[in-house]
Amino acid sequence: MSEGEVDEKRDMHEDDETEHEIEREDDDLPFLSIQDIEILMRNTEIWDKLLQGKINIDEARREFEVNGRVFDGIEDRKKAKKQASRKKATRKRATKKAKNEESEEEAKEVEPKEDHEVEEG
Repeated sequence: MSEGEVDEKRDMHEDDETEHEIEREDDDLPFLSIQDIEILMRNTEIWDKLLQGKINIDEARREFEVNGRVFDGIEDRKKAKKQASRKKATRKRATKKAKNEESEEEAKEVEPKEDHEVEEG
């Protein structure tokens, strides 16, 4: 193998490692909705204004509280949606389980009849 081939394989291996690192980093990031991102942007703008001296600390505190209330409202809606979807999933599982149990009972009822018919014939 020439030095060029070795270097090329090394570069390919390094690229693969970089891709795997990026994938792992993406898995660690929490899911953010557009509303979450907007709140983060607003908070960043408040910090920028505060650091530039355009607003004082009390004004910044009030704006952060307003954003916090908005965020709490969003979080409450997310929790409600999750609970609703969990209830729905639980109902689906219960319905599916009941149907499976019914079909198993029907199958058990059918099996003895077939055995009995075979004995008579």
